[in-house]
Formats: sequence, structure tokens, C-alpha cells
Amino acid sequence: MYRAGWTANARRLAFRVRDLALFLAGEVIPDSEELSRLSEIRERSGLSYSVHVSAGPELTSRRWNERRRAQNQLKRMIRHTRVLDPRAYVVACPAHHADRSGPELVRWQDTTQSALERLLGTGVDPARLCLQCRAPYEIIVPMLESLGVSIAMVLASESSDYAMAKSLLAVVPDRIRVIQWHGVDPDERAHRSLRYVPSKHASWLLGTLIRSGYGGLLTLSVFHESEFDESMDLVTRAVAQLSGRVTDPTDQAVRPRPIR
Repeated sequence: MYRAGWTANARRLAFRVRDLALFLAGEVIPDSEELSRLSEIRERSGLSYSVHVSAGPELTSRRWNERRRAQNQLKRMIRHTRVLDPRAYVVACPAHHADRSGPELVRWQDTTQSALERLLGTGVDPARLCLQCRAPYEIIVPMLESLGVSIAMVLASESSDYAMAKSLLAVVPDRIRVIQWHGVDPDERAHRSLRYVPSKHASWLLGTLIRSGYGGLLTLSVFHESEFDESMDLVTRAVAQLSGRVTDPTDQAVRPRPIR
């Protein structure tokens, strides 16, 4: 979130949030020394981590060797960060075929499920392995149920995001382990302040999570320092209004209870 490394972000946010998302891709991963520093911060402050991994479009490529290379890359990331005991491993999966029908849809489902099965071979708890992709819930749910994995939702400013969220919360609420939340500004730039999220969507989301006793992670995926602070304030005030009491950014309703 801050223009600094993982350790610097962890130190600045350790007593403001309960969980810090670490985004890894390609060769951009923390080395052993940085992992050690992150572990020390976790032990000292109680901060937990969620690890977000991506191997790009090769994960669902038509070519077996490209898929296997992408899967192996993700497996290395998961094993490398195991020392942090992450609350979630979020796997970003390309969904460019997910809205098509026929053979392409079947191929996408097969390659995605195969990738998740190989990642489970690392010994990771299935409930901590989260699929993140933009695909209709009727396509995602069968994979969740057959493999026992969870889902990471991405919510921005579009109404379609919240329609999907309503469907998933109605069908598989216990499978939603991570919700990444951010706004999209008028120039269509993502990861902006929550002020760009329509108030009706924000009120619905927070109200639903509070009423249901949501036990997963609500991640503010906002990449500008001032806008992150603004978003934290917006969430705090909204929760206070919805719950009828005064809260602060460390309140249990804002930072959901850990999943065991």
C-alpha cells in the first residue's frame, strides 16, 4: 500500500489492520531475510498475512508445458511463504474463457481444477486456498465443493460485482474467505478510494457482513496512502452507523475474527 517493501508496509500497518495482503508474481517474492522480518512482526504484533499469487494467463493455457510451468511457479510461492502461516493463499486465475459456452468453457473448468489440485499437493489446507476469478458463480461453486477450497471475491464499483457477491453469499457463504474491496475512479483507474463505491453497495456489503458474522478477511485493496486512510475512515463511520455504536479501525466488526 505504501511505496515501500513488504517489511516497511508491515511495520506501518501492524497496529492498524489485522491482516496484510502480500502480492507475489513471477520472481517478485520476499527473500529468506525478509520472510524472517515479516515473521518477527507477526509474532510481535499479531499481524497475519494473506498471500496473493499469480502466474498470468499461462495457468489456463492450451499448452500443457505452459500450464505446468505456471503451476510449478505457484507451488514454489506457496512453499516459500509457508513460514508466515498465511490465513489465505489467493490464486488469481484468468477467466477469459469463463463466460463462453461449449468446449471452451469445459476446457477452462478442467484446466482450472487441475491447477488447484496440483496446488493442494503442496499440503496447504484446502480452506486456505482461495480461487479468485471473474466467472459466473454457477461455474465456480462446483469446483469449491468438489475440492473443498475457498473463494476470494473482488468488489469494485460495478453493480455486477455486487450481484455476484449476493449470489455467492446466498449459496456458499462459508466458502468466502477473502473479499478484496476497492473503488474505480471516473477515469476507470482501479484500486482507488472507497469514496468511488456507490453508497448503496457499500452499505449493503458492510451490513450483510455484520449481520452474518462474517469470519473471513475484508481487504482494502487501495494502493494510495491518503486514499487508504480515507477508505479506513469511511468503513469505520459506515460500520458505526450500521451497528448503532461508535467504532474505531481496530474494531471487531471492521477487522473480522480469524478463521481457525
